[in-house]
Amino acid sequence: GNRNVTRESFNFKGIHKRYNKMNPYLIPAMDTYSINIQLTDIDTPDKIISLIAKYFCDNKILQITYPDITEAELIEIVKGRTRKREIIEVRFATSYFIMQILNLSLKSIGRFLGERDHSTIIHANTAYESDAETNLLYYKRHESLCETLLTSNKIQRIIRR
Repeated sequence: GNRNVTRESFNFKGIHKRYNKMNPYLIPAMDTYSINIQLTDIDTPDKIISLIAKYFCDNKILQITYPDITEAELIEIVKGRTRKREIIEVRFATSYFIMQILNLSLKSIGRFLGERDHSTIIHANTAYESDAETNLLYYKRHESLCETLLTSNKIQRIIRR
């Protein structure tokens, strides 16, 4: 993507307008990665997992299992082997947002999250999206994480009747 975009050259719906030197007309383009790089300094998986861990440290359910857990301890546990639901939620959110913001390969996300296989990352992202689409609690949490990470919400809530 074009990384020389000024703050004024895009709007906040996720579409920015790139100036073409040969053509004075604006070219709208979807370029989430360059938008997020311009808006924030969230440019590494470590920064993303740190922000997500900070967000989840206040989670009441997580506090029951891990009282007074610190951000660093949570990151270590997320990268570990535990399969407790409250930790899986943090791991899935981390995987999803690394993919959305940094667009890294499945293999490199898996390596970052404790030497996991690429298929595990596919499952994590699919499960995260599915949970957010169908469960209001997860959807609200997703919206809040989008605000925390200054990224656009790409998940539509599905209301089943």
